[in-house]
Amino acid sequence: MKTGFRLFGRGIPVFTSMAIAGLLLAVLASGCGQQTGEANRLVEEVNTISLEVEPKFAEVEELLQNALVQLSAGQYEEQRASLARAQELLDEIIPEINRAKAKTDEAAALNISESYRQYLTAKSRGLDASLALTETSREFTAVFLADPAAENPETLTRIAELQGQIQALIIQLNEAEIEARRIAEENAGEIEP
Repeated sequence: MKTGFRLFGRGIPVFTSMAIAGLLLAVLASGCGQQTGEANRLVEEVNTISLEVEPKFAEVEELLQNALVQLSAGQYEEQRASLARAQELLDEIIPEINRAKAKTDEAAALNISESYRQYLTAKSRGLDASLALTETSREFTAVFLADPAAENPETLTRIAELQGQIQALIIQLNEAEIEARRIAEENAGEIEP
């Protein structure tokens, strides 16, 4: 699983497909409880959202890689265009993550088995981290749009702050995914990741 790449040759990790991991809810639980079918239906909707958002994440990653090349070549207008398009896509992705999280939380609140609920709660925490990571990546992109060559000292300070936030969010996302995977493994037959 990727955790980022170095943007603009300055050792700054940027959000990549890590956020996708937070969206991927591959739950097909057959747990007990009267509302398991409804929970499964909501999870299917989350899976559909994930499939729709995945190509956008891939395009964001490609645009950010293009911006790196464009900066190296001194092509600031092209770099701005790549960053602006990445920002547009991130703006489209954020509401989709919110929608997936709402459906995940709704499923977790239903009358389902405790293990299914714990799994969904862990996945919800992963979506929280994914959302924060996406929002932080959008801000990161905005910082470079404002100062494409990163010439201002304030830009470098903010980039360092965002880098720290990105690293912390990646850890949170990974921890949530590890917990969800553990719960699924401990409840094989009821939860199929």
